Amino acid sequence: MDQVLLAEGRLATTEWVVVQGVLLGFLLVLNEMNILLRYWLKLLGVKFLGDDTKQVDDDEYSTGRVIGLLERIFVFIFVLLGEFTAIGFILAAKGNFIHRAGVQGKISC
Repeated sequence: MDQVLLAEGRLATTEWVVVQGVLLGFLLVLNEMNILLRYWLKLLGVKFLGDDTKQVDDDEYSTGRVIGLLERIFVFIFVLLGEFTAIGFILAAKGNFIHRAGVQGKISC
């Protein structure tokens, strides 16, 4: 078993370090990355293209949050597995969905 020296000066097995890294990655993907991305976009001065006057109902908002959460989880898992074509498929499907919704007038692109 390989061992790694941790910041506290003690040794740990590499398997445990990998497990901790994956768990930290899931925690970042689930919540904290949202905050970080919003901060980066604000620093860059990026503004969204949506309509400020349109109100989003709670069901639509909750659905969007769940879809975004699942999308981030799947992308994270596929990165860990090295399945980059699956990530491309997710992005293509999302782009297709957004395009169709924009054509039907459900969202403003």
